[in-house]
Amino acid sequence: MTERFVIGVHLGDDPIGAAADGSGIAALVDLIRAAESEGIDYIGLDDALLGSGDGVPRATAGETLAYLARRTARIALVPGVAAHYVEPFHAAKQVATLDFVSEGRAGALVQRRRNAIADRLVPAASDLDETGLRAQAAEFTHVLRQLWDSWEDDATVRDVATGQYVDSSRVHEIAHEGRYFRVKGPLITPRPPQGQPPIFAHAESAASARDLWSGPSETTAPDVILVDEADAEAVLAEYPAGAAARLIVVLAGEDAPGLAARIAAWRATPGIAGAEIRTDTAGLHALLAGGILPVREDSAGDATLAGRLGLPRRASRFASAR
Repeated sequence: MTERFVIGVHLGDDPIGAAADGSGIAALVDLIRAAESEGIDYIGLDDALLGSGDGVPRATAGETLAYLARRTARIALVPGVAAHYVEPFHAAKQVATLDFVSEGRAGALVQRRRNAIADRLVPAASDLDETGLRAQAAEFTHVLRQLWDSWEDDATVRDVATGQYVDSSRVHEIAHEGRYFRVKGPLITPRPPQGQPPIFAHAESAASARDLWSGPSETTAPDVILVDEADAEAVLAEYPAGAAARLIVVLAGEDAPGLAARIAAWRATPGIAGAEIRTDTAGLHALLAGGILPVREDSAGDATLAGRLGLPRRASRFASAR
């Protein structure tokens, strides 16, 4: 499987807005289709719990991207999941469903943040400091992967003649008992097309990136570490040779010509797997109008997000134990 340089966009605002006539979602579909036609590899959104908290009902990141999944063909879809507030069982089910709907284009951004508004909405959430949030997100990542593995790839039989849908011997409880989560399992959704959809995490500093790649086990480490442009050189200097995670540089959105030059520079940097543009819907409109085409690679290639990132498809840990 060949790894190539990927370009993603993360929208930091509510891309639908609060218009009651549904015009926001129609405009978003047009915008993401335009980004897809320019060769953008993935689109990411924040968990709505980490948003403005203005009291306006809003679709979750997973709901918005599921709607886009059936109206796009190639662009991958990476919803943010606030590990401090969301149960891993529900997150695993939502991302698995998104992977089915998009035919292997889903990922998950595990967000290890909290804010006062979400704290009031989820009063049962623990009062954790930064160290606790990091540990909680690592355990959350581990549980996601366990749940996706709880169904083996061949667990669904779909035998019309016998009426058998599933081979129950290939569906497993995970019986997770951790510091932050207790999850019995199994998941109620079969194993996703990618097996384990790629997990992203944002490193707030070089030290944070080190914490992500040197966690307690490979099951707690993300597949993709997002590093801010200001920290990227320091991260590269420490990054272990042969480490499995992909490093993607986060760029603040600006005019297209300047952004194109920065992306081209990072594409030429060994050890960097891609660039993520952080902007909002208005900023993405401006970038597309200005033309990102010079920094685009051929949009053909791997249909799945994992394939595009050069990540192998992992077998279920339960299958390997048989």
